[in-house]
Amino acid sequence: MARISRGGVVPFDTERGLAVLDLARGTGAPALVPATLAAGTLDTDPEHAPALLRDLVRAPARRSGPGPERQSADGLRRTLAGLDEEGGDALLGEIVRGHLATVLGHASADDIEESTAFLALGLDSLTAVELRNRLTAVTGLRLRPTVAFDCTTPVELARFLRTELLAAASAEPAAPAVSARRAGPLDAAGELFRYAAQRGRLKTGVKLLHQAAQLRTMFTATSGREGVPGPLRLATGAERPRIICLSAFVALGGAHQFVRFASFFENQYDISALDVPGFQNDEPLAADAEALVDVYCDMITELVGDDPFVLLGSSSGGVLAHQTGERLSRLGIAPAGVVVIDGYPMTSPHINKVQDQLLKGMFDREERFVSLDGTRLTAMGWYCGMYEFWEPRAVETPTLLLRATVPLEGMTDDPSSEEWRAVWPATKVLDVPGDHFTVMEDHLETTTRAIKDWLATL
Repeated sequence: MARISRGGVVPFDTERGLAVLDLARGTGAPALVPATLAAGTLDTDPEHAPALLRDLVRAPARRSGPGPERQSADGLRRTLAGLDEEGGDALLGEIVRGHLATVLGHASADDIEESTAFLALGLDSLTAVELRNRLTAVTGLRLRPTVAFDCTTPVELARFLRTELLAAASAEPAAPAVSARRAGPLDAAGELFRYAAQRGRLKTGVKLLHQAAQLRTMFTATSGREGVPGPLRLATGAERPRIICLSAFVALGGAHQFVRFASFFENQYDISALDVPGFQNDEPLAADAEALVDVYCDMITELVGDDPFVLLGSSSGGVLAHQTGERLSRLGIAPAGVVVIDGYPMTSPHINKVQDQLLKGMFDREERFVSLDGTRLTAMGWYCGMYEFWEPRAVETPTLLLRATVPLEGMTDDPSSEEWRAVWPATKVLDVPGDHFTVMEDHLETTTRAIKDWLATL
């Protein structure tokens, strides 16, 4: 509720909501949006107002003695240059804790303990990205969506920001702050992809992204791994098997999407997540599937040691979990199991019928997660091309397929039929509430409960 209110819209209570619904039904108007706007909130924090409401924001009055979080990125760097290490950490610590307090709904930065882990403070995938976006606006730095979890605590994040700001100032002292929305020449391909999608030529757009991605730096099975992101530790529970989550290769994908997922396990299991390389600036793409799976295998074997583990992937992440499990089995390091959450190979006729809906769902979630810039879109195009004709083979590893029970619009004329459901060579198939997106959003509690029950059988 606090997060919704920060966006300038105050939630209705039950009585008022039902009254407004009755009123709306009696008007005969086709599209009404009844809402109670928090004008004071919008005016207080205009730079973070939702795009739909920005025309309602009044220009803020000048403040005497603005807090450090109100400085421009250039001003912050100048201030930081005049401080010693302790002073710089204190300044950035105040900024980090101030914005963290806002996204978590606390009254002030004083409510945030700087040495407490972000997960313990209640940060999840949505609020982590909101915090990243706020810190990007303040610092002018390009920050990963998982920057908070990479740094673990507010004090570590403040130290990281100080280091990055000083490095950026010494490398390009006269350069203007780089916009977080633009990623340079690759954005031209991104804009053309959006144009192709609007024209109903999605396949042409994906092929364009795939071609543009060939201009990017790539790593092979034997070289060029510098810049490949490492695992993100999300929980440190004692129960085994360990759970290794593999991100989907869509533009919204990333280890950050498993933060809320991990919270439902309440530190019962040890959970880590692996990014697909190439979705952040300066990260290389995998030159081919062999290079990608090899780097995953090396990360996983180092991460798990002698412990049993399962691989888990949602959507196209299921493709990577299945393929990586196959490779590890051939190496004699077989996973205890593989979990595929509503996964479809790209050859599926049903998923191909709703590419427009998948794309709409991705862009609808852009503001809540990450900016879909040229870097992310070309990475998506590259991996979509890589796995265009891939299909899963039956394996001996116990495999759980969780299927959505609600089809996306246009997927089928008969939602009660089986023909549109995800198909995978799994040893266990369970149906869970929600559609392709909401099984990992609104219905995540049910999804994780099904996974816990299955893990108990291994």
